[in-house]
Amino acid sequence: MKRLSAILALIALFINAHSQQRATDSLKKLITTAKDDTTKILLLDKLGYMYENSKPDSAMLIAQQEILLSLKANFLKGEATCLNTEGIVFMEIGKALSSFLSAMKLNEKRIDRLKIAANLDNIGTVYSYEGDYRQSINFSKQAKAIEVSIHNDKLLSYNLIGLGDTYEKLNMLDSARIYTQQGYELALKLKNLDLIGVATNNLGNIYSKMHNMHIALDYYRTAIPYFKKSDDNEGICESALGMAKIFKQLGQQNSSFYYAKMSLAAGVHGGFTIRIFNASQFLTAYFKQQGRLDSAFRYQELSIAAKDSMFSQEKNQRSTKPYFCRTPAPAGACRAKTGR
Repeated sequence: MKRLSAILALIALFINAHSQQRATDSLKKLITTAKDDTTKILLLDKLGYMYENSKPDSAMLIAQQEILLSLKANFLKGEATCLNTEGIVFMEIGKALSSFLSAMKLNEKRIDRLKIAANLDNIGTVYSYEGDYRQSINFSKQAKAIEVSIHNDKLLSYNLIGLGDTYEKLNMLDSARIYTQQGYELALKLKNLDLIGVATNNLGNIYSKMHNMHIALDYYRTAIPYFKKSDDNEGICESALGMAKIFKQLGQQNSSFYYAKMSLAAGVHGGFTIRIFNASQFLTAYFKQQGRLDSAFRYQELSIAAKDSMFSQEKNQRSTKPYFCRTPAPAGACRAKTGR
């Protein structure tokens, strides 16, 4: 049965990969036959969007090509859009703030309030990743004011959940709960599955900090199916590890182990080094407490390997991206990226 499940999982991955390949191939053909630079820029932007998470280096090269074409065509919208794309990619590989600020200046020149709000949200996210939570709130609230005034519920839902995340990190839990609940209700209205998962996960984090463990468990448990439907492995990592920690506190060791393993598996599947580190550290402590030192040693080795990988990634970022460096996002609340 396990073998059959593994085969089915591989088939599903192949189908998804094949489907995405067809879509990228189709876009590439349209790009080569585009009759003008403006059309080509917009098509390149779609291609870059598809590569943002899977191939950030390719997305960066596409964004740079977009910038050159936009400058040549004096196409401010295209230039601003690809600078924002560049910033989103840099959120993964090192530098972001200067790209978002440059994009915002162009959008202010174009008086595009929707894009300005997105830029402000993304700047708020950068400051959150850096640990400057007060600045993050400052930019997020500027974005929120615009989003409310232009009645854009999509951006507002990301904004509210981002604000809730930041307040949770500051341990201002009443504010965190209010903003996250508002974002959750908007995500439900928009039927945004991944964002519903993020909001419910974050409510789990908030109630866990409030020491209301049973409500926290309910929220984590609710989040996981949404993450699975939207193929958000990092979200699964966080919700599952949150549940593992609570079950450990409640003395339910088997459940704790089950969800810690789920977190680790999702981290390995998605290649999320920080999540692998967090889950393997938890499992190391779990087995030490059980007196099963062979298992503890195995997970400790995995934890050390993940830590070495994080150090190597950070060192590489510092050598190649000197203007903006960040350590991996801390374990805490998910903060969904605002997008484009």
